[in-house]
Formats: sequence, C-alpha cells, structure tokens
Amino acid sequence: MKKENGIRIGLRVKLTCVFLLFGAAILCVTLVYMERMIENIYKEFYNENLADVAETAAGDLEYMGVGAEKIRSYMQSGTVDGQYGDALEWMRRLRERFELESVYLIYPAETDADGTERAYWFADASKENEEQFYDEVVDYMDEASAHVREAYERGERSREMDWTEIADGEWVISAYYPMKDAQGNSVAILGVDKSGREMADRIEKVRSGAAHMLFLIVAAAVTMLTVFVQHHIVRPIRCLERGVLRLGAGEEKVEIRSGRRDELGEITRAFNRMAENIGRHMKEMGQLNSAYQKLLPSGVFELLHKNNIAEFQLGDQVYADLTVLAMEPQNAGAKLSKPSSGQTFHYINDMLAQTVPAVLERGGAVWNFDSAAVYSFFQYSVKDALEAALLAGAGLNQKEEGIAAGIVRGAVMVGIAGHEARMNVISISEQSQIAAFFMRIGERYHASVLIGKSAASQIPHFETRYHVRFLGYLRLSSSERLEGVYDVFDGDEKEKRRQKQRTKEDFERGVLLFTKQDPKEARSAFIDVLRQYRADEAARRYLELCSRILTGEESGNRVWFEEL
Repeated sequence: MKKENGIRIGLRVKLTCVFLLFGAAILCVTLVYMERMIENIYKEFYNENLADVAETAAGDLEYMGVGAEKIRSYMQSGTVDGQYGDALEWMRRLRERFELESVYLIYPAETDADGTERAYWFADASKENEEQFYDEVVDYMDEASAHVREAYERGERSREMDWTEIADGEWVISAYYPMKDAQGNSVAILGVDKSGREMADRIEKVRSGAAHMLFLIVAAAVTMLTVFVQHHIVRPIRCLERGVLRLGAGEEKVEIRSGRRDELGEITRAFNRMAENIGRHMKEMGQLNSAYQKLLPSGVFELLHKNNIAEFQLGDQVYADLTVLAMEPQNAGAKLSKPSSGQTFHYINDMLAQTVPAVLERGGAVWNFDSAAVYSFFQYSVKDALEAALLAGAGLNQKEEGIAAGIVRGAVMVGIAGHEARMNVISISEQSQIAAFFMRIGERYHASVLIGKSAASQIPHFETRYHVRFLGYLRLSSSERLEGVYDVFDGDEKEKRRQKQRTKEDFERGVLLFTKQDPKEARSAFIDVLRQYRADEAARRYLELCSRILTGEESGNRVWFEEL
C-alpha cells in the first residue's frame, strides 16, 4: 500500500475548539442554578410572609376573644353567637386587606373508632354567611393536606407552603398556624391562601433578566464555533453519512472521495475498503432477510434482542408490557363452516389482505393466525393498535364485512418453544385470552371494536378523540379482577354511530347504576336507551341481566356484564 506524504493535521486539534461549547454549557448550568436559587429565595420569603399573616390573624382572633378555648366551645356545642360573626367579618376584611384568596379555620376532631381522623370547617372568609360552619373537610386525610396535619401535630406554623393547582397554570399557595389552648395543645389550624401569580411573575421577571444576559454571551460564542465546526467537521461527516446511508439502502458499490489528511480522511478510506467487501454480500443478505421476515415478525427480533434469525435459541424468552390486538371478520365463523378447502383459503387470504397490512402500517407485529383471525402485538403505542383496528375495519367494510376486534394491554411472555429441530415463537399471557374474548363477544353487544380500560387509559384524550361509550366490567375469574371495557364505534356505519352517540349518556348512566348494584334504576335507564334505539343489543342484554337479578335468577351483588 502506498504511503501518503504531507502534513497531517490532527482532527483532535480541530475538535479542541469544540470544547469552547462547554463554556455555553457552564453558563446554562449557572442559569439553572440561579433560577433555582431565585425560586427558593422567593418561596422562602412568601412562606414567611404568609406564615406571619397567619400568626397575626391568630393573635387578632385571640384578642377578639375567639381563641382556642372559644373555638372548642363552639365546635362542641355546634352553635355560634354574635362574637363568631364579628370574627368572621374581621377575617373577610383581613382577606381583602392582604389580597388573599381565603382565610379559614379548621377544627380537627377526635379520631373515629375505625382510626379515621376527621376535621371540620370552623370559618372560611371566602364563603357566604356561615354556610361552611361544621362542614367536614373531606380531603383532610389526603396527601395534599399533609402540611395542615403537620402544623397541627407539631404545634408550630408550617415550615413550607402548600401548592394547590386550581386551574391550568393557576396555583394557590397556603401557610398554616396552629391555635393552641392554655396548656399548649393545638386546638385548630388557621390557614391563609394567596394566589401564586404574584410570586410567579416576580420570579419570571428576575429569571428573564438573567437569561437575557447569559443568552447574549452564549449566542456570540456559538455563532463563531458553528461556522468553524460546520466547515471542518460537520460537512465531511455528512458526506460519510450519505455514504453509509447509500450502503444501508442496498447499493453494491459505494465510494467516497476525500483528499483529507486527518483522522476523517483515514476513516473515509477505511469505509471505502469496508464498503467494497460488504457490497457483494448486501443483495444476498437482503434476500435472506425478506424470506425469514415473512415467517417471523420483525417485532419479535426487537423484543428478544436478536439481530438475525441465526441468533434465536430454544428457551429465549422475555416478559414485556405489550398491547395485544385480536381481530377477524364478524361473519368469519359462519362463512368458514361449510366451504371447500379451496374456497376457505381464498376467503381467509382475502380477509387477511385487509387486516394484516393495517397492523403493519401502524407499526404492529403479527405473531399468529387462527383461521381468518389475526393476533398481533404493539410494543409502544396503544393508539397505534386502535388505529390499526379502525383501519382494518374500514377495509373490511368495503368488502361488506364487519370487523370484530379486541384490544388489551398488559404483561405478555414471548419466547421460543419447541425442539432443536423445529422451533416456533409463542406467547403465554392472560392478555391474549382477553383480547380473543373481546373479539368473540363484540357482535353480541352490537360492537365492532372493544378495548380494555387499562389500555384506553394510555391513549391521550381517549374519550374525546374517539366515539366511545363505557360498556361495563369484565370479570376475570382466574384472577378475581375486573377489567373495564369500552365500545369504540368510530368504524360503525353512520346511522349506528349516530344512535350510539345519541343514547350514550343514558347507556353509561345505566352501566354506572348497574355497577353500583342498583339493578332497578339501571333497568329503567336501559329501557330509556331502547326506546330511542331498539337495535342496541348491549342495552338489551343489560336489561335482561337486570331483570334476572331482580327476579333472583342472578346474584344481587353482580357488577360485571361478562365473565371470562
């Protein structure tokens, strides 16, 4: 090999300049630190300020004669007098003076026999008249009230503020101060709420000034470095990248010309030698990949962390969280019961020509067939599985065939089973059985696509993005678990979809009443549905089930509509 002469300009020398970018990173870290420091300072300031207001308010109430002992007397008797009204009016004036959202008093009661701690409202300046007196604080034992309970139990004012989101992007900050009796025991908690907008605006103003200054410094440095890196590093790497892409696309002869005498030049020449050796094998490998991917879904390779079929071994397995989609034509069972074998295969392949491409188009993997039924899994997105079912349904509708589909998500065991001489990919899971069960019962309930609630919950804005109605709960007898079921009727014919949407409110009201073990009222709701839409088989089956429960033919504590 001919030795190259000339001055070698090291790539590392050029890349040394890139380290200047770390200056920008340091500035960013500094900005983050400053932001956090500013935020912590303001949080501490506002907490102290609110706590001081709460302490002042508690002292003023004591001065007015509505101290801890008086509060205890009011709460034990359940009645108030004029002095209470004066105190409440004073709290309202305090609220206006300090521009607070509310000033209120909470009275923690004795622990119940079952160990539940309860608390009651004594006064709330944001409420009209005395309507809040002696109402229970329903979220007192929630995590959101931890600081309230902490201040009461320690007998000290709150150490940090509570943050409560009251609307999208709108927060209320709160501080608490305990009101104690002569023996030093906490009797009630005085809380003050203030909008977090003022604090957020102040933090944002200081943060914006610091960010603006740092941005100018970083922008100047990045501009100069970008020009250098683009010309001396990015451009040759992009050229090398295009060569790699061409090689990956299947070109047999790929060569990149480069007169560089640095490391990038050496890498380019090494790539050309590699491309020459690999090119003659690319076509053969492509043919082989196409052949075995027809028999083995590509998603299995990713699940089992295999690069090619030669790496598969008996016993390989993985436990993964997958979305399982089972679907078939609604009338497949009837059409496959009598035809000859030739007609059977023609019908099956004709139907699979609609369902399989829909799965592949949405990134799913088909791992099993059962006559005209397709079983597939989606590793990442539940939405893709639902879209695949709707897409397949649209294709089957054009052939005057309806679709029956079931979608669930959960743990699935996928692995290699068989013998060293003959192996196959199998899956073992409850999810496959549930998806197949959904697929089988769909027509019975006048539904084409059924999806489990655990799967639907992972689709953003599911109930507004699609036309759906809650069908009820399926009981899994093996695990004593209830799985919610939704009927997705976007793929139904226009009139059927319109009727389901029109009766959705009454239908779901009936389902809710049924799950609350109120078959009488549930029956009435389903009758309302059938009056409007007589063809609703789901409402009809619920009506029959409610009638059997009311006559004693079914258990009265049943909250599910089907059992697997």
